[in-house]
Amino acid sequence: MHSPNRKQDDRLQLFDDLDRKDLRAATYTEPYFSYLNYTARPLFENLRNILQDWFDSFDAKEEKRLKVWKEFRSENNQLHTNAFFEIYLHFLLSRMGFHVEIEPEWYKNQPDFLLTSSNGQKILFEATNIFSDRIFGPLGKYEQKLIDALNSNLSSPDYFVGIVFEGSPINTPPYAQIVRHVQSEIDKLEYDQVVLQRQFYRNQGLFKIPDWKKKGWHIEFSISPKRKLRGDPTVEPIGWHMRDILWDQVNSIRTKLESKYSHYGDPDIPFVIAINIVAPFVSEIHTLEALFGDETLYVSASGQIVEGRESNGSWRESNRWQKTRISGVCIFDSLLPMNLHRNAPILWHHPMAAHPFPQELWRLDQKVPNHEQHGYIDLKGRGIAELLGLDISQLSE
Repeated sequence: MHSPNRKQDDRLQLFDDLDRKDLRAATYTEPYFSYLNYTARPLFENLRNILQDWFDSFDAKEEKRLKVWKEFRSENNQLHTNAFFEIYLHFLLSRMGFHVEIEPEWYKNQPDFLLTSSNGQKILFEATNIFSDRIFGPLGKYEQKLIDALNSNLSSPDYFVGIVFEGSPINTPPYAQIVRHVQSEIDKLEYDQVVLQRQFYRNQGLFKIPDWKKKGWHIEFSISPKRKLRGDPTVEPIGWHMRDILWDQVNSIRTKLESKYSHYGDPDIPFVIAINIVAPFVSEIHTLEALFGDETLYVSASGQIVEGRESNGSWRESNRWQKTRISGVCIFDSLLPMNLHRNAPILWHHPMAAHPFPQELWRLDQKVPNHEQHGYIDLKGRGIAELLGLDISQLSE
């Protein structure tokens, strides 16, 4: 059913009507939406159709629909991802059987969604994203631009090049100088010799070429023979890249929960916060530490080393339960359009929620409190593609 706030034939198009022929991979600096909009790869054609269908069912007021439409089409990756996440969640929650009201009137602020189950249970549902400054900030953009410069300008038909960025410089890297440095080192290599040395180094570490250490930048480079892909001009030289400084996922989750906790007063219904953490290396350990405290080791009275937790969790602090208005946290690990068919969230239930979220209403994986064992039980749900009604064969390359 369409909203009375907009015309039924008012169909905003998320994507442009283009004659698409470009099959190349995205560059690192390319905005998410731009690539999704112009690429001719079949996977993305299917994604465009899926996302347009989902947006057509995004039953919001005209002003809200227009805002989401504009942000989805933005070349700012954070705005684009925020809009995508709202469209995605609306469709996902509808597929779970909820009636989903978008930005309902609430006595304090407006939550993203008010859910009503088939048995009349009402639930506040808030959506938010966490973006790693290390990726989305200025330093991340410098690094992405350097990777694109290397991919575009290096001649390396025989080798993949790996990169490790050390430290956090604040200045623009000398792109051309770094490309020349790597090229000169590659030109010195003998392929058969590298293959032999790489076999030896397999258990000893990576085959290295000299680092770049100038103008505040320290970059390590390693080499791997291309083997079956050797000589293929369509294969880019940069095979992998890493950063030595990991972003603080744990405190970012805590900060986000703190900022959202009191937005809607003291609701007398379940309240769930969905967090899409757009960053590398997110794991269940980070969620556990964010909610219940940092993992630690201490020596017991008997002299044994015992695992424990610091009293600095969002839900458990100073041996007391906190933020009991939050019924659960739904964690997504870097959900983006290109992985929507395989990226499933986990719903973590608050062990002492004032208004628990009914387990039977959630159709995906859950972490359910086990009070007897002071832990969690894994409750398996349906597959994400099945729940969303997606044909996996149309979303593979």
